[in-house]
Amino acid sequence: MSLSFKFIPLTFLSDEEEIKKQIRNTIILKYFFERNSETVHLEDLITGTQYGYNASALVQGRNKFLRISDITDGKVNWETVPYCNCTDEATYLLFPNDILIARTGGTTGKSFLISEPPALSIYAGYLIRIRANEDTSPDYLNLFLNSYVYWSQIVSLNEDNFRPSVNANKLKKLILPKCDETAQNDAVKIADGKLINGYNDLYQLIDETLIKYDKLIKIQIEKRNQLVLQKALKQSILSEAIQGKLTSKWRIENPDIEIASKLLEHIKKEKIQLIKEKKLKKEKELPTITNDSIPFELPESWTWCRLGDIIVNTDNLNIHNELKANELINYVDIDAIDNKKQVINSPKLLPVNQLSSRARRVLKKGNILYSLVRPYLHNLAIIEDEKPNYIGSTGFAVFDCLIVENKYIFWLLLSKYIEDTYMGFMDGFNSPSITHDQFRSTIIPIAPIEEQKIIIKRIEALLDNCQILDEEITTSEKHAKILIHVVLKEVFEVKNPSLSLDSLFEDINYNLYVAMIHKQMENRLKINYGEVATQKTVFNINAFTDQKIPYNFINSNHGTFSPQLKEDISKNDYLTKDRKGNGEVFIIKPSKEKEVLDALSNPKNKDFVRGINKVLDIYEMSFINKETDKIELLNTVAKLIIDTKSTDLEIIYNGMQKWQIKQNGFKTKAEKFSKTDTKKMISLIENLELVEKLKKFA
Repeated sequence: MSLSFKFIPLTFLSDEEEIKKQIRNTIILKYFFERNSETVHLEDLITGTQYGYNASALVQGRNKFLRISDITDGKVNWETVPYCNCTDEATYLLFPNDILIARTGGTTGKSFLISEPPALSIYAGYLIRIRANEDTSPDYLNLFLNSYVYWSQIVSLNEDNFRPSVNANKLKKLILPKCDETAQNDAVKIADGKLINGYNDLYQLIDETLIKYDKLIKIQIEKRNQLVLQKALKQSILSEAIQGKLTSKWRIENPDIEIASKLLEHIKKEKIQLIKEKKLKKEKELPTITNDSIPFELPESWTWCRLGDIIVNTDNLNIHNELKANELINYVDIDAIDNKKQVINSPKLLPVNQLSSRARRVLKKGNILYSLVRPYLHNLAIIEDEKPNYIGSTGFAVFDCLIVENKYIFWLLLSKYIEDTYMGFMDGFNSPSITHDQFRSTIIPIAPIEEQKIIIKRIEALLDNCQILDEEITTSEKHAKILIHVVLKEVFEVKNPSLSLDSLFEDINYNLYVAMIHKQMENRLKINYGEVATQKTVFNINAFTDQKIPYNFINSNHGTFSPQLKEDISKNDYLTKDRKGNGEVFIIKPSKEKEVLDALSNPKNKDFVRGINKVLDIYEMSFINKETDKIELLNTVAKLIIDTKSTDLEIIYNGMQKWQIKQNGFKTKAEKFSKTDTKKMISLIENLELVEKLKKFA
């Protein structure tokens, strides 16, 4: 794996000057990678790492309590930072030049250099603090943490993770160019725009790269502006269409067409006949249109009406009463609508018993489907085909037009006039919508039927041209984005084949870590354990020590359990199963024995081995004596201390009464373990001074 860094677009970083700062810092670090030919890990430059304090934020208290959400645009407004009452200030106090790093959430990896914190300020649990050692400049670390050298490594470490995160071990293994104090200070000064002798090539590369970047960003902005203008042009076309301006010349050339008021008379007669034939239910009378409510002038041959005057709503079907529970429905909800193209992407094929009572609008070919929820999103479509049991949500108005052209109404509903009208109607903060009565009462302009057909043709011809232009603009914008990546990829690549990121990934082989745990248990305890004990031991190492293997655990039958760890164990290349007594245990594969033993003796793994031994020391204590049941009790009590933030016997035992299990007739942890043994285990954890570590565990 070569030492090559990527330009990583970050969702929380949109300011162009900040992005250019990250580019500049990356070029500076790349320069020192090439010049010095040596790398260091972040752990070589810091005094250590410390996770933040876990507590609830208070309006008043002794300590300012800095959280991820309080850091905005690289700044903190300490006036708005809440408080807490910290019981361990010596561990968590913030000092100038401390650096905080977000370890989870949408801003994972984002850092903040502390400058002048208020007295007694501390930081929250989802942050990790690092401090530069005496040989390292905090500003040099800050330069690294605001570069794509850093972000490339963070992103690589989180590939395929649904929820990206960083932990102390990952951070420690990040690589930087090895720089002495002078080089570090030079790098910081160059990043700040100061001129230092001897770096002419570096300054030139920075300037040339940023000029290219600016040009490509300018192209992107121009293309985005063109798309905005295109959107305005489309709305202008629709606006002119519904005001009769697109067809003004056509009307002069066709003076003898039947006027729109006559069309409304035909529609009214048609509705009366349908009601008489019981094909249509009589509807509530719509309000008369007054002169004050008319929004703009129309050609003489046009007229105003209410939408309800010219439409017929589809039928509703109570699918739960009329169809079998397992009968399949082609169901359309708002998610099925492509609101850029105004088409139905694909209905959901679901049985009746998986649908709510909202699934009741009968859909037929030619119907217009219009979402009354957030109508400004333009979720509408004309149904283009027939499907069996084709049903839509009651969040839609589904209708046909009487005599009026459906596509004329379709384009009308996409116009700015309709959008503005419905914005005036809407109420409700979480789900702004309009009612069916408001939809029916919408005042709309109606053109003569022959003119409607001409309007539809002209709209579609003009919008087809707009679509072609849209695609050309979008393609140009994409090309500009690609060019940015190409330009920066070339600039960010370190021209030194002896340097590699491989060590970054070698140091976090968690399958090897699990194998090391098994081998050390075998060496120390002379026992081989199965999956259940492995699950508990990995959790115990995470909970009782500063070492972390990043698995998420839940309460399960025999204790803490991680589904991901279970899957990884089944695929672990270092382990194989062996039969012992009534069960299966894991042993190291003979072909992997040497690699695991070498890893246990490798100095770079000394902290992790120390963490394993700390847990095994507990297992060897006389009260536990390596017994799997006592290890389970240890694991159970530890997890409940973490969950309840308490060592009170009644609180812990209450948690055990609620912890359901299925073991040899036992239904809860409290049935399996006595209150006396539970009390002894709490005392053991207290005597080992592990309570505060457990309460802070996240």
